[in-house]
Amino acid sequence: MLRKFTFYLFVFYCFEVGIFLIVAPRWLPQIWDQNYFFVVSPHLKEIFQNGFFRGAVTGLGILNLFLGISEIIQREKEKQLAQQIK
Repeated sequence: MLRKFTFYLFVFYCFEVGIFLIVAPRWLPQIWDQNYFFVVSPHLKEIFQNGFFRGAVTGLGILNLFLGISEIIQREKEKQLAQQIK
């Protein structure tokens, strides 16, 4: 039961982080542009505003989505294999 719960929690986490990393750099400027780290270290603002950096963050979001999808596919394959063995 706990293993099933942690699996679903992990997949939900992958999807949540993935969607946030895809959406935040482009379509949520109120979150992306008003960052605590800009106050602490103002030179980071140049890096965060760079299109290449935003693209890299979006790429990490896509990787998180693929990770969640691959975990679901792997889980289904394991279920099918277990049914074939029985």
